[in-house]
Amino acid sequence: MTEQTYPEPIKSFAVATRPEAVFHVDILGEGRPSLVKANNQLGLAFDSWDLDFYTALFQKLGRNPTSVECFDLAQSNSEHSRHWFFRGRLLVDGKEREESLFESIMKTQERSNPNNVIKFCDNSSAIQGREVLSLWPSDPSKASPFEKRTSTRHVIFTAETHNFPTGVAPFSGATTGTGGRIRDVQCTGRGAHVIAGTAGYSFGNLPIPG
Repeated sequence: MTEQTYPEPIKSFAVATRPEAVFHVDILGEGRPSLVKANNQLGLAFDSWDLDFYTALFQKLGRNPTSVECFDLAQSNSEHSRHWFFRGRLLVDGKEREESLFESIMKTQERSNPNNVIKFCDNSSAIQGREVLSLWPSDPSKASPFEKRTSTRHVIFTAETHNFPTGVAPFSGATTGTGGRIRDVQCTGRGAHVIAGTAGYSFGNLPIPG
């Protein structure tokens, strides 16, 4: 999905894409309607609660947000990043459950195999590993010879789900599945090594004639 054909040698890494001009959303002057307009124009997917919250926030701050700030808020405060619904109140048949959906899933670990070393607290999960012989630099602070050492290495599992390619950045979005999975492994604990990865693709019932 990220292949690119170059019929002739590359002479420059310059791209034809030019960033759009940054503009201010006039919340102080127009109030909530100005944010609604920006929401539709930029495709921010703010719901009614978001619109009320950010309108009140910037009115309290006494300044107007830029289009870049609004776009950043839409990403960093999204369900994908914050899990507002996943961690929110859970009602089943009109009755509120004691735990959120996320807490219900985490609670299964209380009665599961104690083999779990890391669970719901890092970039990846890990199960109990074993002692293995590997090469370590004798002095990591400088160029130094390697030496054999025995250490415990746990096994990491992680999954990256992503609807790609994204509308924001199709090419870089298409690599997020692989890039995110590698990042999550390497950022677990004090660092880890990527050994192998798999990819799976799921498609809905596309209403395409014929």
